[in-house]
Amino acid sequence: MVDLNEMVCFAHVVGHGSFAAAARRLQIPPSTMSRKIAALERRLGARLLERTTRKLRLTDAGVQYHERCRRIVAEAEEADRLMQARSSRAQGTVRVSVPEVFVAPLLAPAVTRLLSTYPDVRVECLTDDRYVDLVGERIDVALRVLSPKDRSALGARRLGETSPVLCASPAYLEARGAPRAPDGLSSHALCAFGRDRGAFSFRLIDRAGRAVRVRAAPRLVTTSDAHLRSACLDGAGIALIPPFVVEPDLRSGRLVRVLPRWTGPRLSLFAVTPQARAAPTHVRVFLDLLYEHVRQHPQLLGAA
Repeated sequence: MVDLNEMVCFAHVVGHGSFAAAARRLQIPPSTMSRKIAALERRLGARLLERTTRKLRLTDAGVQYHERCRRIVAEAEEADRLMQARSSRAQGTVRVSVPEVFVAPLLAPAVTRLLSTYPDVRVECLTDDRYVDLVGERIDVALRVLSPKDRSALGARRLGETSPVLCASPAYLEARGAPRAPDGLSSHALCAFGRDRGAFSFRLIDRAGRAVRVRAAPRLVTTSDAHLRSACLDGAGIALIPPFVVEPDLRSGRLVRVLPRWTGPRLSLFAVTPQARAAPTHVRVFLDLLYEHVRQHPQLLGAA
């Protein structure tokens, strides 16, 4: 069976003119180099080198073998150089799984900058609120909001922290009034994120770190932050929503903070990647741009 390691050693011995110089180049002991050449000659059944105390000389068989061996080793080294150059240059497709509400405030600016900066990179964006199988569906990056106990076992880069805020439309508050304390929420129309399994409660934390739990029966329960936002804009009630979902609405006045001294428990925004493989260059530069966008726009994760 062909042993490419023996061929590489032979080519370097001839190219450098000595076993010692070739061994230094390949960073192996000279004794290992000698064993490789001896094993090669045994396998081929031919002597390739005449050894003297002062120099090496190729035999006739060695000349013929070296010519072909040199070309093979040169092709292999060129293949390595091409792959190394490719891995250091951002090119390829980034497959991103992201909830719809993340696209406009978080994902779109980073993608736009990625595409304008790296012409050899493509992006496939899959908007989906479910937790996709990153490995099974070949996803490179998934954006997820996680609590500390939900920290993914896969690779995860924390982009920042956020606390959901209570908000409602001005029309709703004008019609129903604004609660003055958390326990006043129970008399309001509430919209909640989650799954309706009967009992429901809102956990709120004030600026001093004091926590309360408000038990309520929401009129709307949904697993979509986009749906919560839409319901609030339509005057359906009060909801606890992450700031990056409603920041433009709060800034424009289409929504108003309710009980502004209180927020939901802190959550962390993560860019999750498959831990089983190292992220290639085009995925790493995308993650860097995403992190930079969040860092430059802190209001996205903490409402003004």
